[in-house]
Amino acid sequence: MMTNASTPLFLVLVTSLATTGACSSESTSQDRYQANEVTPKKRQDDAKAQGGTPNTAGTDGAQDAPQRVETDNDRYWIDNVVKSCTRRDFKGFFESFVRSAAVRERYTADPIAVSSKGVVTQSPRNRYFDFPIAMTDYRYISKNSENSEPNEFLWLTFDQSQSNKYRVDWVRVRYAGIGNDAEGEAEITGTYGLPGYLIFEPTDKCWRLVEDSVYEGPYVGSLSN
Repeated sequence: MMTNASTPLFLVLVTSLATTGACSSESTSQDRYQANEVTPKKRQDDAKAQGGTPNTAGTDGAQDAPQRVETDNDRYWIDNVVKSCTRRDFKGFFESFVRSAAVRERYTADPIAVSSKGVVTQSPRNRYFDFPIAMTDYRYISKNSENSEPNEFLWLTFDQSQSNKYRVDWVRVRYAGIGNDAEGEAEITGTYGLPGYLIFEPTDKCWRLVEDSVYEGPYVGSLSN
């Protein structure tokens, strides 16, 4: 502020204090805003701390991408598959693989070869949603079993190569009688739909799914134990 000899000294002091107070108030307000600002990274950290799935909008790194929120069921089967891999127990590994999507994410090749009626495509692992097999109790069934006929299950054949690669052939089958399960105690009365197979290659510590194929019959696996 410009002053001259006629300006009272107390007026200069009052004006100077008022200006300083305004600047200090503006600075304090800005600092408070910055301290309370919720950045995308902070939203993610808060969501993780609360057990939720983080929202990655506004972030720019693959490392910030949301991960699957594992359930107690997933954790059980992940623990089970590690034990099966340690024992080199493929059927134990395969059951865990069928029962848990989290296990499938960990033990599927990227990309995976997906074949339908002779047409082969390479699918990124995070785009592979059509694993064909599910389980109810201890029975293998089609993933789309809600559209299947009564007493229809999947028949599976496990073939191991000398290099420890596994091919799992599957086909829909019907059993005679009501209430019979897929334990080989009832007679198979016929097959249904297109058959398929899965290829699992060995890794250093376990196996991984590398191919999922559906083909036009006849079924090439065995229908007997």
